[in-house]
Formats: sequence, structure tokens, C-alpha cells
Amino acid sequence: RRCRGNANISTMQLAFVALAASSVAATANAIPNDGTVFSGPAIFERLSHFKDVGVPATTTDPVNRAMIADASCRMFGPFEGYAFWNNVTLVDNVIDALASLPSTTQPSHFVLTAQKALPEICGEAKTNVPITASSGEGYNVSVQSASMQNWHRALCAGSDDPSWGGVFDPAYQPQQQALTTGFSCIITCSSNNFQRLPEETLAKFATSGEAAQGATDALCRAVPWGTVDFSTAGDSISGLAKLSAPLVHFCGCEA
Repeated sequence: RRCRGNANISTMQLAFVALAASSVAATANAIPNDGTVFSGPAIFERLSHFKDVGVPATTTDPVNRAMIADASCRMFGPFEGYAFWNNVTLVDNVIDALASLPSTTQPSHFVLTAQKALPEICGEAKTNVPITASSGEGYNVSVQSASMQNWHRALCAGSDDPSWGGVFDPAYQPQQQALTTGFSCIITCSSNNFQRLPEETLAKFATSGEAAQGATDALCRAVPWGTVDFSTAGDSISGLAKLSAPLVHFCGCEA
């Protein structure tokens, strides 16, 4: 009798696993990733973090709100590098849309709703936003400097680096790598007063897992971890420009 009971439980467990797997598969199949790293599960990983952690934590942080909006939209299509960085109103609209998404406890519903809601809002960046740089005007430079250091660590620091404080939390998944590398390029090109960061540059980081890893490796070669501390630029835009200058060629900044 005991063996029969275990068999029944096992059958129920397998049925539950199969149901969960079919739900994830349905979500992934419903969202075309157009040959990029932004599959359904990848979108859920990023957007759920933004909704549950990023948006609440950045209510008074325009720099990282802009990056959250940029990343949320870039998963649904290519955009010029400064499309969101240059438009606070559009950033606010995207953040509001993120906050309004349903609970992340129902992943398929969450992602499918995001797929319907975000592209239309994000699409405003195609027609209503200037693509040239604003040199980060209106953004706290100290926050930009500290953010650059955090992204650099996430992309380049090893698991044994003391800066982790024992909690290794890198940007190792392809969608994390592609978007975080893009953040670094937005700050690099803007602080160095380049007029454009073409959408093609950021889009190529996300064409495949290999491309995302390659972009990460290239960034870490251009500025190896431990050779620079972006946070030391503080509130000096010229200091941040100098520290990030080695990334200008990699990022494809255009005059």
C-alpha cells in the first residue's frame, strides 16, 4: 500500500511538472525573439526584477530609472542609444507601465501582458525623441559614476573579488550581459559628448548568446576589472569621460 501511495504521488508530481513546463513553453513560444537573446524566459527574468526590485528602488534615481526604461523597451525592439536617456517623460511612461503590470507570481500572464503593453509605449521613442546626446544634463553625475562601477563589476569581476562581499551576483545571463553592456555604452558616449550611439551597435550585443558574451569580453578587455574605479569620478563629468574613454571605440560612439 505504501508503494502504491508513493507511485500516486510521483504521478501527481510529474503531472504538475509537465503542466508547469507547458506553461513556460507556451510563454516562450508566444513571444518571438527575432533571433535575439530576449526569449520569453529572458524577458521574464529582467522585467520581473525591474517590477519587483528596480522600480521601487529607483523612485528618486533618474539615472537608473532611465536604464530600466531603456532595457525594458530594448527587449522588444532596437532603439537609438539615447532614445530614453534623452526623454524623461517617456521614461516615466515606461516605468508607470512596468509598475502596472500584473503580479510576477503568474509568469505567463505577466510576460504576455508586458508583450502587449510595452511595445506601444516604447514605440514613441521611434518618432518623438531626438537621437543626439544631451551630455547627461539633468542627471546626477555621481550616480552615473557609481552606476558605471556597479555595471563594470557585474560584467567583469570574478567570483572571488572582495567587492562582492561574499555575495556573487554577476551579469552572466545573455540578456543581462547585452543590456548591462548597453548601459555602460550610453554613459560612455554621453559623458564623452558624442552625438550618437547608433541602435545597430546595441542591437548587435543581443543577436545571440555568443554575441552577448563576446561584447562582455570585449568590454572587460578594454577596461579590465581592477584597473579603474569609475566611482572615483564622483560628480565630475570630465573625470567620468576620461575614465570611460577606453570604451568609446568598443561602444561605437559617433560624433
